[in-house]
Amino acid sequence: MALTDARKNLMLDAGLKDGAPMYLALGTSVTTELAGAGGYARRLIPWTTAVAGVEPIASPVLFGPNTGADWTITHVLFYSLASGGTLEKAAALSRPCTVSVDQSFRFSIGNLTATIE
Repeated sequence: MALTDARKNLMLDAGLKDGAPMYLALGTSVTTELAGAGGYARRLIPWTTAVAGVEPIASPVLFGPNTGADWTITHVLFYSLASGGTLEKAAALSRPCTVSVDQSFRFSIGNLTATIE
């Protein structure tokens, strides 16, 4: 039996906003973060309320601007803390992205969502 959207919404809202923040990181592999890259730092994920089984971000998430060498991003990583912490999940981008010096990388509303399959 499949979960209803209402049940998925409850699970997403409870799991993503349980008082433990989640931080988004950019990666060059499933386990390698851009840590130490000029202008880079993890960002708190601003989750909003789930609708139709999808939990979007409430506002854009911006990384940069890049102040060092080019960043080539292939993955997004989800951590429990702003620094250190536990890598909780990783996902590949649909295509690699290069962020040149003085550029930023941005997830717009609708471009970063959580779902329950």
